[in-house]
Amino acid sequence: MEKLLALFFFIVLSGLLISVRFGFLFAGGEGYVKSLPVTIEMVEGKIQVDKVGEIRTVETGDSVARGEKILVGENSRALIRIGKNITVALDQQTDIILEQLFPTQVEIKIVRGRLLVNTSMETEKLIVSSPKATGEITDGSMTVVRYDFLDKTTYAAIDSPVFVDVLGGQTFQLNNSQALDVNELSPSQSILSEFNPQASSATGFYEWAINILSEP
Repeated sequence: MEKLLALFFFIVLSGLLISVRFGFLFAGGEGYVKSLPVTIEMVEGKIQVDKVGEIRTVETGDSVARGEKILVGENSRALIRIGKNITVALDQQTDIILEQLFPTQVEIKIVRGRLLVNTSMETEKLIVSSPKATGEITDGSMTVVRYDFLDKTTYAAIDSPVFVDVLGGQTFQLNNSQALDVNELSPSQSILSEFNPQASSATGFYEWAINILSEP
């Protein structure tokens, strides 16, 4: 009898955990929400996708799923589209993870490298997360650079406000051409600065990305 009760409890608990994971209504969620599709729109060089240790090379037109890691090789670039109105330009030696792909929230985790993301009200929140901070926009563009070898991430506004929440309770609003350096080593520091893509060491990437994102 005790074994049957233990088995019943295990089944109920597992069912609740699965229900919470998928957001079922009776578990306090919003019901099943279909993820936004992700498509590789442009490839220059070598782009790979890591799915739980299984690595595959992708080309233009291929799809990527939630939870997968996109790996951009040396001397390579990529452009991905999320849904209809979110585009993400990725510089060489950039790794990102597609954490969430919902109409209410899209989250991209930057592991290393440089990206420029643009959205036009595709989702209620578009977030780029790093170890100690998150940057959020609902419309417009922002760029994020993660220097993994320095344990530092820089968020910068391009043409719309960017809201950056830093672990520990600090919140910053970045307006056009403002940047925030988040130093992740203890004690962590957040330093405001100016951002100019024309004066960046990655001018070529920004010219390429802004030109592509401005196309109709």
